[in-house]
Amino acid sequence: MLKLERAGHIILPKRRREAANHSRGKSVVGVKHSTEAISCNLKSLAAIKISLVDPRSERHCLFNYFLSSYHYLGHKTPVGKNMKYMILDRFGRPLGSEKRQVFDIPPIKLEVTEHLVEIKDCPHCEQQTKAPFPEEVKAPVQYGQRLKAITVYLKAYQLIPYKRT
Repeated sequence: MLKLERAGHIILPKRRREAANHSRGKSVVGVKHSTEAISCNLKSLAAIKISLVDPRSERHCLFNYFLSSYHYLGHKTPVGKNMKYMILDRFGRPLGSEKRQVFDIPPIKLEVTEHLVEIKDCPHCEQQTKAPFPEEVKAPVQYGQRLKAITVYLKAYQLIPYKRT
């Protein structure tokens, strides 16, 4: 409704009271924190602590910043009551994880199949006889079915143009 009002499509009556969610629409402020990678085995981080984040603590801003920067859904103003936790190592450093995926295909080895047909001359009638090529082989040089399928996939599904500039 508010979006419709802002766009000028409707006029809403004056609010009776201020909205209860005071953080709605506020952007998350960046918080300085260490981004140094922690490279060690889990045992050396021993005494991992799960700490409740109090909304009045300085970790609350850091928690919201982490949520907005690293969570796959981003930071949204949660509805209702919720509990926020932060995982800390024995030195009090916040711990987290990051996931990245790379999809790739194995290297393609070009397979060339050469078809040879015999041509024979009859010694008696001097007529030349030539064996037929396989039905799918219609030109001296051509692309195979798998290469054609990959080309169609890249053009139609991945929208890669025939001519790149």
